[in-house]
Amino acid sequence: MPTMFHLAGSIIYALMQWLIILIVTRFIGMDGVGYYALYLGLLVPVSIFTNHGLRIYIATDIENRFADKTYLSLRYLGVLVFVLLTIFFTPFVDEPNIFFSIILIKCFDALSEIEYGNWNRKRVLFYFTCSQLLRLALLLLLVLVMDLLGLSGSFYLFAFPLAIIIIYFSFDRKKSEFNIKGSSLDYSALRALFYVSSPLAFSGLIASLNVTVVRFSLDYYLDVSALAKYVYIQYYFTVASIVVLSISQVAIPYFSREKNISVHLYNFHRVMALIFLYGVGFVLCIIYLSNFMTGFIYGVEIQYEVRHRLFFSMGAFFSFLAIFANSILISMGRMRYILYSNFIFLLLTVFSSFLLVEKMGILGAFISFFIVSLVSFIVNIVLVYVNFSRAKGAL
Repeated sequence: MPTMFHLAGSIIYALMQWLIILIVTRFIGMDGVGYYALYLGLLVPVSIFTNHGLRIYIATDIENRFADKTYLSLRYLGVLVFVLLTIFFTPFVDEPNIFFSIILIKCFDALSEIEYGNWNRKRVLFYFTCSQLLRLALLLLLVLVMDLLGLSGSFYLFAFPLAIIIIYFSFDRKKSEFNIKGSSLDYSALRALFYVSSPLAFSGLIASLNVTVVRFSLDYYLDVSALAKYVYIQYYFTVASIVVLSISQVAIPYFSREKNISVHLYNFHRVMALIFLYGVGFVLCIIYLSNFMTGFIYGVEIQYEVRHRLFFSMGAFFSFLAIFANSILISMGRMRYILYSNFIFLLLTVFSSFLLVEKMGILGAFISFFIVSLVSFIVNIVLVYVNFSRAKGAL
């Protein structure tokens, strides 16, 4: 049941991301989607780094090593650092309204991260689903009101951050079990939390830069319209991967608790088989339905070649498998392995995307995605089995 609640909440969150793309397409245009994707590629790595991996780490902190005040203090410090690092660039970008709206989205979204992580640890993920459902309902209501008032396209960009912050104070904080009141802050504990969660922060930063590099290469060698074309189909992967990410995040505390290696390995194989079948279904949908769905959903005339669809869908397939294998490494506490491997994947992305996009255009971006996803799957699966073998040998 916790898996289903987390999955439902994650799908709702993905639908909200998709809704933002639809809003930008309708009220700003296809170039607006390109700018939105470009700025998102710039700001998401900063957000992930300043969030410091707390949502994932707290799900693994089964023994409550750190006090509530320590988690909350590091969270608020991260939000402050994110704002200071990003806000001053707003006047210097081509579309400041889009840029500033993303800053607000990531800033407000970060406030709920440790609540979500703690609900996962406590297995009360019904609250997570409710939070996302309330956000979606309020977002739709705000968009409807703005439409009735006849407001300009720029105003719609701020509907999502407004919905996030309202639900944070009206629901997330009220259902939170974290309490910042009480004893004074233990700075040594804060430093310790910063240190132990740092590998997650750095690995998350490096992993997110893979997306950023591809987007910047498309903008550099082509234009924002080509980037928008890439993002439209990439969002199918973004939404589909939510299912795998949801399963993975719920699995982290379960696998962290499980000490029987045979059971551990058996359940790993079961979930991998399920994700394999899910990936096959995604490949078939992209190859046969993506052109029709893109025109139907976004209302734009885009035709992806068979080569585009094949490389993209196969890249997504291997990425799904790599995501879950990565979560197993997190549950084993192998944060540094993840950090080092993600750095290698980033170097591969930089090399392949800039080289291939320059020579092959948007097809090069899809080939780069496929290559990096395949290598990521191979490396992560090898690391998982190596660690399972070591755990067996230690018994």
